[in-house]
Amino acid sequence: MVEEDRRDAGTVADGAFDDESGTVLTPAGSERSRMHATSSAQRVLPERYEDRGHVGRGGSGEVRRVYDRRVERELVIKILGWEHLDPPRNPTYRRFQNEARVTAALEHPGVVPVHDRGALADGRLWFTMKEVRGETFDEVIDALHRAPPAERSARRRTLVEALLRVAETVGYAHSRGVVHRDLKPENLMCGAFGEVYVMDWGIARAMAAPAPDETPVPAGGQPRIEDGDRALTRSGEIFGTIHYMAPEQARGHTEAVGPASDVWALALVLHEILVGRVAFPGPGLKAWADIAGGKRPRLPADARVPSELRELFDAATEVAPSERLPDGRAFAERLRAWLAGEARRDRAAAVLREVDARQERLARLRDEEARLRADAQALLGTLRDDSPDEARLPAWRAEDLANTQRDALEEAEAELLELLRAALQHDPESEGAHARIATLARSEVVAAEQRGDAREAWRWERLLKQHDTGRHAAFLAGLGTLKLAVDPPDARAAVLRYEEVDRRLEPRTFRGNLSPPFEIALPAGSYLVLLEAEGRETVRYPVRIEREATWDTTPPDGSAPRRVWLPPAGTLDEGECFVPAGWSVVGAPGGASDAYPRTKVWLEGFVIRRDPVTVAEYVAFLEDLLTSGKPAEAASMVPASGTDRTYVRVDAGRVIVAPVDNSPDPEAGLRAPIRWVTFAQAEAYARWLGERASKPWRVPTDVEWEKAGRGADERRYPWGATPVASWVVARGHAPHGLRPVDEPTRDESPYGVRHLAGCVRELCATPWRLRPVLDARGAVSTYDPRETRAFQSVRGGSYLGPIDVEMLAARYAIPPNEPLRSVGFRLCRSLPKALRE
Repeated sequence: MVEEDRRDAGTVADGAFDDESGTVLTPAGSERSRMHATSSAQRVLPERYEDRGHVGRGGSGEVRRVYDRRVERELVIKILGWEHLDPPRNPTYRRFQNEARVTAALEHPGVVPVHDRGALADGRLWFTMKEVRGETFDEVIDALHRAPPAERSARRRTLVEALLRVAETVGYAHSRGVVHRDLKPENLMCGAFGEVYVMDWGIARAMAAPAPDETPVPAGGQPRIEDGDRALTRSGEIFGTIHYMAPEQARGHTEAVGPASDVWALALVLHEILVGRVAFPGPGLKAWADIAGGKRPRLPADARVPSELRELFDAATEVAPSERLPDGRAFAERLRAWLAGEARRDRAAAVLREVDARQERLARLRDEEARLRADAQALLGTLRDDSPDEARLPAWRAEDLANTQRDALEEAEAELLELLRAALQHDPESEGAHARIATLARSEVVAAEQRGDAREAWRWERLLKQHDTGRHAAFLAGLGTLKLAVDPPDARAAVLRYEEVDRRLEPRTFRGNLSPPFEIALPAGSYLVLLEAEGRETVRYPVRIEREATWDTTPPDGSAPRRVWLPPAGTLDEGECFVPAGWSVVGAPGGASDAYPRTKVWLEGFVIRRDPVTVAEYVAFLEDLLTSGKPAEAASMVPASGTDRTYVRVDAGRVIVAPVDNSPDPEAGLRAPIRWVTFAQAEAYARWLGERASKPWRVPTDVEWEKAGRGADERRYPWGATPVASWVVARGHAPHGLRPVDEPTRDESPYGVRHLAGCVRELCATPWRLRPVLDARGAVSTYDPRETRAFQSVRGGSYLGPIDVEMLAARYAIPPNEPLRSVGFRLCRSLPKALRE
């Protein structure tokens, strides 16, 4: 089978060729054939050599074994045939000269050395060379594919090693400016003692110029085969062996034939080694048409060919020479890499390609899980405390889907890590595997730090350190930059680092008495910057420094960094807290009910009341309405009656406050937060107080409320990450109902805002929605009071609720005009732009 395929491959050099076989033909009965028949009898060898018999005959002449009397060794002598002396410029004559000259010039172990050359008295050229005893590649390839299957792998490796030495020899020739042009298994020899030779350099040529017997095909032309006499076109010669020619060679474009043409032939020899047959089987004329027509050779898809050798074959058989491997040296490097362990590394690379594909799937899983989670939260947000199970089922089903998707995501992440470790088993030095593990670990460190999960962050950081090769050194160093501009510019600062002490984040002095400009390298973590200046309010400015990141005050429109403004002294009254403009993160701590997706937001500065509005403050509002002659309006503003009888009523033109049952302090109820109010009543109170105090009081948006409670470090509770019920007014820790808001409490945020995790839930001005609404600049939009709202957003913990679920990111939805026993409100106001500038 293999023998028949290979037999079709003929040498095209001169004369005619058979379109069925592609072999060189000499017309029978010609003068040249008669001269050939008598050549041996007329031979006269140089005196130096003793004739020891005929070895063989080729297209250019005869080969005989001789004994070199001078150096006392046996050689072979190659003698040009008589028929090639007439005409004097016969192409074979020129090629014989070329073979002797080129072979003698190439001093390489893979080239059979030429020892002597000259011309006989009758004009015939000759040269002597070492006799090579062994097998040609075509014989070894046939033996390989006839061998038992168990032996083929080792034999194939040995033959690929031999091809590597061929490629090294060809690469050497290319480095000397020589192109072989007729590489094929018959011209490659495996010696008896492991030698490997590239033979028959007869049509080799220097790359600098075409050989003197060549006429290039005109640009855009093609060789033509005339069926009548099967002669090559007269517009150009084709040199080489049909089945191994590169496209440019088959087309007769001699000026384009170069090292890449030999690379093509090397690849086709590799094809035979791997699959046992030529890449272009069939008659020579058909093979020529396929190659000249630009048909790419292919390794069979079902062949058991290592992927790296398949890739090498493809790289060496690009139709355009410029897209192929450039020369024999490049081909040899690829083979050498495989033999030295490229196979192992490529298996690791294949695993990494699967990793990359799975990472795309992971991204889709994350997106889908986030979508399902948002859908579930949207449905849960429409439920009321008294909603029946039938109404809850769609939300529960959506939540179950989100949880199932999360399980799939976590399983996919675990499989990804297992794949990466498998890649390292294939190749412990795989930079790609180490890099991907490090990237995965880094992303998990960031995610864990954002969740406030220090233990998980430490675990992933340890893995990152094991696999980082230096790319993440700055990240592991954990440094970031704080960069602040301040107004006034002579303000001074103290940087306090939050440290957990007995489950509370306590600000401890890190650097004090700093003067501007404030550009400070800080370890990653949470900080409180205290800014002070003469004649100004002291400003508390929480920041979160992230690894390799800069915290600054560049607004979302990308304009110049905003100066942190210190309000003039007296701007803030007792019980007011200032929240300066800047970035914050809202949403997404695990377990927080209906939290927003984690979103980085920009908020302009605002002032927020330290405590919720009290009963006494609300009573003053009602009394003012009564004294202003607005009894109907006052009646409409009365909170709903509660079963605990702690609230007020209007009776006979006066406001009556019911005492708190069993309270040791009869006045405590007045200093407790107002409850049972609707959003419309809260807005009315804000307008009344704003007019009375000449300040634009309003109900805060839910994003303002969350930032006022969490600061910049995404803490779960005003004091940190751990729920401690005794620190708040919560269920089980308010024995007499609500306590006065002015009593000492540990429920205090970084800005000094109190009673956010306990006490009462608080109405917010924002309609309940899935995500924060950002304006065109990326900042949080202010709410439109005219906006239709089916549900009102409510924030905060409750004296009736358990502390472990009352996280600052949690959100609740209630109908806007439905008062509830545990819901009150507090106020905030924006500072006039003219004052800030």
